[in-house]
Amino acid sequence: VLDYVRDWRAVFAEFYRLLRPGGHFVFSVQHPFFEYVYFKAENYFAVERVSCEWRGFAGATVQMPSFRRPLGELLNPLLETGFLLEK
Repeated sequence: VLDYVRDWRAVFAEFYRLLRPGGHFVFSVQHPFFEYVYFKAENYFAVERVSCEWRGFAGATVQMPSFRRPLGELLNPLLETGFLLEK
């Protein structure tokens, strides 16, 4: 669901607030360079709304919007809201 949120700072701040002391927050997203290439983005460093075509909904196609972001916008919101990067 993180792909559908433009700015992760408020979301991560809430996760951090609710996490028990010593707890771990684990999440998984696409590699940002894959998305940069896949969506043929012009500016790697931009956070931008992109869209994919999903098929299989009773024969219909659906345009599914999401946000593509660079590596810095994956890591900086975590660090800015108090999380530590271990590995």
